[in-house]
Amino acid sequence: WLKAVYRVNLALVMFNIPGSLWLHAMGIQYDRFLHLAAGLLTTLLIALCAFALQQTFFWGAVKRRVVIWSGVGMFAGVFLWELLQFIIDRMSGSRLFYDVAQDIRVDFMEDIGFGLLGTIGGLWWVHRRLFEQWRKFVQPITS
Repeated sequence: WLKAVYRVNLALVMFNIPGSLWLHAMGIQYDRFLHLAAGLLTTLLIALCAFALQQTFFWGAVKRRVVIWSGVGMFAGVFLWELLQFIIDRMSGSRLFYDVAQDIRVDFMEDIGFGLLGTIGGLWWVHRRLFEQWRKFVQPITS
């Protein structure tokens, strides 16, 4: 299951590269896609880790617990991350975390919205498809 974690992390980095290097400078609103994809993939990553931890410490994973833990973690994480970026840009006067062609408040709300849409999609995917597949190959963590 750790290979799946590495693949998701690699996908997140690969999604970020075109936006950071080229697409933002060209005026393409890649940020929306990036937040949607990152919300989805990060939810899968957190859910997979929650599944493994539950397998280890709670004598088996329960679908409802995995979805709730992942959802609460992601909803809080998306909001807090965007709030941190907003505060850094406001306090420093920089434009590190938002598209310069867009008002920072609009960017803040869009990033949260698209991140949460990705999160909801990821939670649905875990609930409907992935949970039972994970039962087949995710073993409890041992030292």
